[in-house]
Amino acid sequence: GKLDGQSYIVQEGIPLASPNRAPTDFRLIVVKDGSGRWGCRGIVARHGKKGSFLSNVSAGGTADRGETGLRRLPGMTDGEAAGLRSRMEELALDIARYLDASGLHCGNMGVDMGIAPDRSIWIIEVQHNSPAHSIALDAKDTELYASTLRSNMLYMKRLSGFYGKESST
Repeated sequence: GKLDGQSYIVQEGIPLASPNRAPTDFRLIVVKDGSGRWGCRGIVARHGKKGSFLSNVSAGGTADRGETGLRRLPGMTDGEAAGLRSRMEELALDIARYLDASGLHCGNMGVDMGIAPDRSIWIIEVQHNSPAHSIALDAKDTELYASTLRSNMLYMKRLSGFYGKESST
């Protein structure tokens, strides 16, 4: 009775590998650069509060660098973490290229993924309308944040018709 008259989205729970019962997922920052090519700038791990089903920093969670978050997953070796990172980046770039081919022009995305205990990768969400790359600052990764902003600006420069030499400033 409480749901009458309103619209809701119901999402099936995803079995995420979680350190210490804290849900963890990953934001891949995928942007076009000054040459118009997609690149994965980096990954940020988002850890929810213990016992929660949300991994959002805004819901009391924390963030750290993607490599750190991958290595924190139960039983994860450094080699497995590197392999998963590579697979996640390839998948995120495939998504970006697919969306481009479909006619959606975005140039700037956040691709949210989760890792199941069996190490399968789940796509949770693709944010293409003003994704919050400031999550990199929550992870104390100012280089990733600056690199992302620089790529965004160089791509905007390209869209504006200025294809000249990229400046390092």
